[in-house]
Amino acid sequence: MMKEEAAAWASAWNVTRLPVADGRAAAVVIDGFLPPRLASRWHSELASSWAASAPCRNDGICAPHSCAWLYTTNDHGSNRKVRSVHGRPERLAAAWSSYRAGRFAYSKWELAAKQAMYGAVGAFMAQLPMRRAVGRAVGMSEEAAAAMGNVSDYFITAFDEGDFLSTHSDSASGSIAWVLHLTHGWDRSRGGALRFNGRSVVDLAPAFNRMVLFYTRPATVNHQVLPVGQPPAARGRTATAVTGGASLRDVRGYRHLAEEAPAASLSFPRFGFTGWYMAPNDRFSAFDLAQNKLMQAAASKGDVCF
Repeated sequence: MMKEEAAAWASAWNVTRLPVADGRAAAVVIDGFLPPRLASRWHSELASSWAASAPCRNDGICAPHSCAWLYTTNDHGSNRKVRSVHGRPERLAAAWSSYRAGRFAYSKWELAAKQAMYGAVGAFMAQLPMRRAVGRAVGMSEEAAAAMGNVSDYFITAFDEGDFLSTHSDSASGSIAWVLHLTHGWDRSRGGALRFNGRSVVDLAPAFNRMVLFYTRPATVNHQVLPVGQPPAARGRTATAVTGGASLRDVRGYRHLAEEAPAASLSFPRFGFTGWYMAPNDRFSAFDLAQNKLMQAAASKGDVCF
């Protein structure tokens, strides 16, 4: 999309501000963030790549040694990211074990960086009119919005059955977080809401073309993605869409997922984009910079189906 088109569309955003973190911060919600045709096109590309990658995702059969989507977890509560289509049952079980123990953990799929859509999303969010529009949406002055920093990190995700992201803050990722949902017709009973934690909990269900923006500091904004349950087509049967045909119900902790996110919805996963900008005059601390590099190390290895 041309810069002029992006600026024109952003000027018509309907912006809603919701208090989160017990009133210490705000989540900015923009429904209709992308122009409809672009949102629909990107959704179609996500759905097509997800379907086409089924042999790789389910059985680890990759030709020629690459896969559009890589199963992504973290290593024992740390920020070290592991991306591979192999060993999903064991890694999912380990992620749930960490989750139940109260450690930072996640289970999700990430679109490989070599996919054309990955670059297109990054370029769209990095263009100056978009950075300025986001700055204004989160309450910056025109002068500050004009000086908005670039994208510090981003990824394109799919949360499928059994996937989740435990409570965390994003201070090591950037100043301003952006989370765009791109799943049509998501049934809330399937889970997958973006939850802001605190004495008062705020849940934002996935809605097609809905953007959520929030500062990651100075206030600590703890949030999570609630576990995703089964789609309707899977009701009454055991899910086997994992490496080696193992059932998710064989994974210790699945019962907890079923309680937190009852089954229901479309067969597609919860698609979304997550990224961060650096606000003007903001800098990573040495510790946060090291953590940021740790999180990006997996992507730097490339997109081989290892």
